[in-house]
Amino acid sequence: MATFLTALASRIYGNGIDLGDVAKSFVAEGMKKTSDATVINDDGRKWTFGEMSGTYKSEGFLSVESEEDLADGAWDMIRRAYAAEQVIIAAPVGDTVGYPAVGLKPGGTKAAVMPSVGETVGYSLDGETLNGFEPGVVLVPISTKTGTFNGTSVDAGAASTGGAAAFLAWGEFDGTNVTVKIQHSTDNSTWADAATFTDIDAARGGERIEIAPGTLNRYRRAIISGGTFTSVELMVMLAAK
Repeated sequence: MATFLTALASRIYGNGIDLGDVAKSFVAEGMKKTSDATVINDDGRKWTFGEMSGTYKSEGFLSVESEEDLADGAWDMIRRAYAAEQVIIAAPVGDTVGYPAVGLKPGGTKAAVMPSVGETVGYSLDGETLNGFEPGVVLVPISTKTGTFNGTSVDAGAASTGGAAAFLAWGEFDGTNVTVKIQHSTDNSTWADAATFTDIDAARGGERIEIAPGTLNRYRRAIISGGTFTSVELMVMLAAK
């Protein structure tokens, strides 16, 4: 389970919206679901691990000047950030490359607005995740890119073989398409593709992709390999298993 009180450096990014400035706390936890399976000629029960399950909760405060502002502005921002099937990347101590992060896919959200105090309104959101709890590291901080880009590499210390999950979240986009990839290297010099996200072709969205078990080399990075675009805001993280 990951629990943190947000600070000025914290980033919670989803659907192109950074909630790090308004959330005061963020909690995420996950576990493997199990299924009860009976095997022929086996006199006992075997538990087999299935898909991941998990939950999350976020609480914070919004500054609003009127009910219209709450409905049309700040509250709509919260709802869009945690929309079902979106991607949330939470980086508790900041989004510098290599810093810890958690990737989530909300499967549904319950929301509540708390009584206002002056021009401040509290909110609470909680729901289930479709992928459980996947801790990893930031590969690209929240930033706007205007062309092809090679991200700063992260040294994992050693290669791994359990596969990985990669998360891409993006916001404002001006163009036709953008191709984002995860790459890995044995020597931090010669790079090979490990995974490719579906091309970005519209503003605001997110995607989680699986990297199958096998050798994921020691050095990892994210790149923009091509596309026809003027600018795109995005964030990328990698959770090796």
